[in-house]
Amino acid sequence: MGPALDAFRGFSIAVEVRQNERGAWVAEIDFSKDGQPLVDVWPRTTQPEWLTVEEATRDGIEWARRVLMQQYGQASHSWVATRERASAWVQSEVDRRRDGTTFYGRS
Repeated sequence: MGPALDAFRGFSIAVEVRQNERGAWVAEIDFSKDGQPLVDVWPRTTQPEWLTVEEATRDGIEWARRVLMQQYGQASHSWVATRERASAWVQSEVDRRRDGTTFYGRS
């Protein structure tokens, strides 16, 4: 089985999945742009272990996209913080509706 390939924002992502000594599946990721490999300048964390090839492949592609967005795109913020702000906004709108007003403070 060859690597899974993905294209994202002009970059090519190749995810090679292998089984480690414990029998779990892990993803190894390579990036390139215009046919030239990118130098791996960002730190690699401990790779998560997955039960299936499909899970490891999906995680590898998602991780690669996050890294590219953080290094070369607009996503330099925390996804956790974004979800927290969205959750707080939704809760405030729900509370506002309970008080009898609609969105944007109109009755």
